[in-house]
Amino acid sequence: TPLASASIGQVHVAYLASTGEKVVVKVQHPHARTLIGDDFWSLKVIARIVSWMEPDYEFFEILMREWAQEAQKELDFRTEAKNLWDAKASIAKLFPTKGSVKYTTKTTTSPTETPFQVEIPTPHDDFT
Repeated sequence: TPLASASIGQVHVAYLASTGEKVVVKVQHPHARTLIGDDFWSLKVIARIVSWMEPDYEFFEILMREWAQEAQKELDFRTEAKNLWDAKASIAKLFPTKGSVKYTTKTTTSPTETPFQVEIPTPHDDFT
């Protein structure tokens, strides 16, 4: 049973055979790349028609083209793993020791400090 499901895949709980460590595995739907490609082709056609009919909306076609390029990156889970490593490095600078907590700044609308703590999942390259 998946923990979560989205348009390009599902997330499942698993255990590494070598250590028994509980992990989360993302699995991409088999035809995700084709479906997303088809969806964005349709959106780009619609955007072209809209920008032709309403020149003020010419940016819409550019926006769809950029969005389609970025969506392709979402299909590469290695990119997501790299982003997780980058996020872990950034968070490590904010929270130098495990369990350290930062607090939000007091403001006129929020006179109390609120604890702020973040945990980023660790990507695995070895699935044994």
